[in-house]
Amino acid sequence: ACLMRIHPEDNCFNQLVTAWNRLGEAEKQTLTNHFLADGIDEVAFVFEFLPDCVANAMKNPIVTLLGLLEVLEELLQTLQPAVAMNPDLKDAKIINVDLADMSEFISCVQNHFVFETCVSRCKIRFAGRRAHCEMTGGNWGRIHE
Repeated sequence: ACLMRIHPEDNCFNQLVTAWNRLGEAEKQTLTNHFLADGIDEVAFVFEFLPDCVANAMKNPIVTLLGLLEVLEELLQTLQPAVAMNPDLKDAKIINVDLADMSEFISCVQNHFVFETCVSRCKIRFAGRRAHCEMTGGNWGRIHE
């Protein structure tokens, strides 16, 4: 909740708890491992613009917090092997992941299935120890479906 700028006294917190409780055990485990990774002993992905993604997901009834958590879990499943196969990231323990494009996409998308499957159409671009999650035309072209 803290990383997402959600406070326990906010209604957002209750929505987050409800969304978390609706996740499957495997999804919860992936997300828990991600958010607890210290960047010392295990690789940690720092999701830049995560609070913006959360705010936009809460404003867009098509996306919802549950949908965002599910997509973040899928993104982690995509990032982990991509990092493992990248020789430039062999010793990297902290990798910043720019989610600005995803945040904007979340605010615009009008179909839950299009959002739910957006990671399959996104492009992960690495520059040094940074990753940029680009939504690509395959996603942007479907926002009004």
